[in-house]
Amino acid sequence: MRLRSALANAWRATSRHHEETRASSVVELACWLLLEQPGLDRASVCRALDVSESYLSRRFQSELGVSFAEQRARLRIGRFVTHVAREGKSYLEAALLSGFGSYSQLHRVFVQLVYVSPRIYFGAGIRNQRADLLSFGSGP
Repeated sequence: MRLRSALANAWRATSRHHEETRASSVVELACWLLLEQPGLDRASVCRALDVSESYLSRRFQSELGVSFAEQRARLRIGRFVTHVAREGKSYLEAALLSGFGSYSQLHRVFVQLVYVSPRIYFGAGIRNQRADLLSFGSGP
């Protein structure tokens, strides 16, 4: 009976460790998937990682303190800024390449996260003042 109890305790400790390791890697893998394919939705990411949507949502909230949707938006905004600032793409082209369905969708999300419109952000040199805000794409 003692052996059975010891084995059960060892198994619980080991499985907890594997679950914690998996949890960390799930968020990281999800972010990498979103960087590679910015148009993915939560269901697609969950299928690719073989996890449930509720599990993924809990992991994002627990590890990053934001929802899956907010992190996806941050990564997309980071891509948008890169496409415009470094590659000289038009706002519409950069928005579409970054996973947004339209410029108006990008504009709405950009204002929610950065507090100014993209035109003001790039036109007034605010990007230098708000560099810390755009560390969105840095990953977990």
